[in-house]
Amino acid sequence: MRPAQLETFLQMRGEARAPGGDDVRLVALPQAVLRVRMAGDGGATVVIVPDPPNVIEHYDGLIALLAPHLRVVCCEAPGFGFSRPTRDFDFGLASQTATLAALLSRLALGPCVLAFPCFAGLIAVRLATDHPELVSGLVLVQTAAWAEELGWVRRVDARGLLQTRWLGQLVMSLGKRRVARGWYRAALPRGADPAPFLTPALAAFARGGAYCLASAFQAACRMAGG
Repeated sequence: MRPAQLETFLQMRGEARAPGGDDVRLVALPQAVLRVRMAGDGGATVVIVPDPPNVIEHYDGLIALLAPHLRVVCCEAPGFGFSRPTRDFDFGLASQTATLAALLSRLALGPCVLAFPCFAGLIAVRLATDHPELVSGLVLVQTAAWAEELGWVRRVDARGLLQTRWLGQLVMSLGKRRVARGWYRAALPRGADPAPFLTPALAAFARGGAYCLASAFQAACRMAGG
């Protein structure tokens, strides 16, 4: 068992009880089973990947605003929320890109606008480069240059716990709720109430949702040769 397999196993043991709905489904792909919400039926197609620990439910308000005008696809990345990666998924940029390209090909909704936040924005750029036929535009939300993204990983994990193989996976599996609380405290303005953001994340964890941040951080470090 590889570290990424351990993290997925520990966080997604048993049957996850993902929130459902008429517009939410699971899509089986070669490297993952992705949880996807689709809403709206007109205009361009916009694809959103939640920035973990956010899940699809964090985007309900935005989807409600966009759906009357656009077709909206919201998909949790493999190893986050209720999207389950396969045993050979390594969380690297190539695997993430291939999986989301497979999803867009399966849905066959025409060239899409990708609105991927933070690290996922780098996946969007790679996807547009490798599969231009699937992408009509990019909305890069809070996505920095690669060197800055890697520097951010090392700042938020200054002690290197999550970047350490095996140890990081155990830390996240035991402490994902604590990490999520700290995440929202750091991301929100000082004095802001984290409850509207934290509550959906904790509800997802209670139902078996995943937050495989250690495997994602370690994949980023591998890409950097660290």
